Amino acid sequence: MKYQYDFSVAGISFRWITGMPLELEERYRAFLLEEPRTPEILYEVLTGRPSRDRRGERELYAGEFCRITEDGQYRYRTFPYSKVHKEREVTLVRRRECADQYRLYLPKEVQEDFKRAKNWSFYMAFEEMFYTRGRILLHAAYVETEEGAVLFSGPSGIGKSTQAQLWEQYGGGVTMNGDRAVLYEKEGRIFAAGSPYAGSSGVYRNYQSSVRAIVILSQGERNQIQKLKESRCLLPLMRESTFAYMDEKMKKKQAELLFSAAEKIPVYTFQCRKDASAVEDLRRRFRQDGV
Repeated sequence: MKYQYDFSVAGISFRWITGMPLELEERYRAFLLEEPRTPEILYEVLTGRPSRDRRGERELYAGEFCRITEDGQYRYRTFPYSKVHKEREVTLVRRRECADQYRLYLPKEVQEDFKRAKNWSFYMAFEEMFYTRGRILLHAAYVETEEGAVLFSGPSGIGKSTQAQLWEQYGGGVTMNGDRAVLYEKEGRIFAAGSPYAGSSGVYRNYQSSVRAIVILSQGERNQIQKLKESRCLLPLMRESTFAYMDEKMKKKQAELLFSAAEKIPVYTFQCRKDASAVEDLRRRFRQDGV
């Protein structure tokens, strides 16, 4: 028996086909399609291991959580289930020049664990799905305001969720995602979309809107706001972009989108307090800049 799950994230539709029912968490159910349509991307979950000759593979990336190799036809993303159980490796396979059909191979030993996994997207190369379609997964809390989306970006623990909560309390905002927003360009405008990644915030909504501003956070005893020149935006935005591996084409796409974002929307650095004054001072600066 086959089970089908249809999703849409940031305007990208994709389908999972499995031989077992999955216990979907709320963060995935929020992105389920009520009426399935022909997907842009197909993931098929299979039992066993792919047929491959590792001796003929070239290594593209080796990290703590996965290893990416390719041969003349296919690209393999191998996830070590544990360092001591290599026979339990999970492998995602696609054709080298085709990023719209994937096969995920699961050894029998891990199937029961996979059914209850909290992060299936870890095995689905989500960041590759986004980058190959002109989207970037940005480490940012996404807050919708009357004038558009404000993205609070920065490393874990810097206060993204805190600023989002302050905007809900004092700025009339609504948090659409608490940790990872998808950034993309459409018809000459920059948009943000929610994603299933929400960090500790637990906030993930299937929503999209045009971006008002990106705010790169740091903590301080008083509020200090600086608008960055376009030439200075790329590095901090790239630092907060999420990816496991990018080839040269993907790097170029990322840089082009971030340059375009810097041209079309303001990017600020904001050393801020964790109180209502942070909201008032940032709103005041937005008004001054006509944002």
